[in-house]
Amino acid sequence: MHGKIKYRMSNLCFDYFLGVFKRMLPTDNCLPKDHKHAQKVLNGLGLGYEKIHACKNNCMLFYKEHELLDACPICNESRFKMTSQNRTTKIPQKVMRYLPLKPRLQRLYMSTHTATDDDVMWHPAYGGRHGKSSIERSSSLLLIPEMLDWDLPLTYSIRMGF
Repeated sequence: MHGKIKYRMSNLCFDYFLGVFKRMLPTDNCLPKDHKHAQKVLNGLGLGYEKIHACKNNCMLFYKEHELLDACPICNESRFKMTSQNRTTKIPQKVMRYLPLKPRLQRLYMSTHTATDDDVMWHPAYGGRHGKSSIERSSSLLLIPEMLDWDLPLTYSIRMGF
């Protein structure tokens, strides 16, 4: 799926290459047959996303209490694109894709290998336990109690796997 997005492949192109790879593998393989099934696998692993409609002018999200609105209360812009009269489906002006953090963290710590204390990087302010005195990756989530006003005993840098 990463290659699909990186190289801007259409769903049809992705389906074609999945079919080619599937025919090259043994018959009892578990490779998804198309884009739709690959998305289902990712959602089943807790790596899916949630689509949230947004205002065209980035004023607000049509989420929770605003989910049923058809126009932005701030700028009065329509939530949906203008389409032909006979079309039954409404196409949103802008869509935000929300990647929930909780299932990703649960998946990360599901394994005893990633959940052990030896695999956690500590912030340099706390002595950098296990010889890791600097943050190794820029894609890590850094929790610093002094900055966030949280009462955390220790600060961790958690690898997100992106």
